[in-house]
Amino acid sequence: MSSVTSVIGLFGGTFNPPHIGHIEPLLQAAKDFAFTEVRLLPAPIPPHKTVVGATFEQRIRMVELVCKAYPILQPELCEQDLPTPSYTVNTLAHLRKHNPTASIVFVIGEDSLLALDTWFQWQRLLDYCHIAVLPRPNCQATASAPLSDWLAKHHKSDKSVVNQMTNGAVFFAETPLRDVSSTQLREWLANPDLVSQAKQWLAPEVFTYIQQQQLYIN
Repeated sequence: MSSVTSVIGLFGGTFNPPHIGHIEPLLQAAKDFAFTEVRLLPAPIPPHKTVVGATFEQRIRMVELVCKAYPILQPELCEQDLPTPSYTVNTLAHLRKHNPTASIVFVIGEDSLLALDTWFQWQRLLDYCHIAVLPRPNCQATASAPLSDWLAKHHKSDKSVVNQMTNGAVFFAETPLRDVSSTQLREWLANPDLVSQAKQWLAPEVFTYIQQQQLYIN
């Protein structure tokens, strides 16, 4: 157990584009866990995804713009300088090295949690951070036996633990469900008749940038 000097929320993704479905649950989690800051971590090329529609540089710019709109959010760009592939455990080890006394809370969706035991060296993640799980709409999967055992061992319900320990616990957050995805938004942005539908899910600065760069147009 270490003396905690700050509580850093960390949320990774392709952010292609970043949208309200990401941001609103994060802002609620920031209140619930008393995060000092929330860092958005754009992934260059996640090992389990293909990225289409925007370059890494454009996705970074959209993250920077959404962070300007919400002051508690900060861009975390360390993965552009780390070796590829960008395995989460390596990123967390890097951040722990540079934030030795911070409580780091890695925020993931319920869908990611249920696939966690397919991640590279997943059982080492809590050596570097806590994990907070956001509920996802229509998430029907169930945890494997090894993952269930791991959750039973590490789950905590008392969120104040993040102010007492720098790592080691799993929490289930109670945050708003927003049934929209980046994939859906890209489809709407590609259709002139549906652009206004996409706009309501995007920070104005991000929407303007998408229009200026002509992103997601078929």
